[in-house]
Amino acid sequence: SKTSTGLDFLQAVTPQIALISTYAGNAYHPHGDTLERLREAGAEIFLTGETGAVTVTAKQGKAQVTTYLLPKEQP
Repeated sequence: SKTSTGLDFLQAVTPQIALISTYAGNAYHPHGDTLERLREAGAEIFLTGETGAVTVTAKQGKAQVTTYLLPKEQP
């Protein structure tokens, strides 16, 4: 929503990545203001509606993100 992940919260946690569960074509969420705050905080944003499934693993103290976009079904 527009008011989620407020500036105070983002300054406290300093996110490197943001994982947001969405579906392709969702016109309402995430709100553009929220995405802008995440970008300004330095987070790399992954929207599952665009990237598909997301796996996060820790490797040598750093987060490694892998995305899995499945092919669309053929008619």
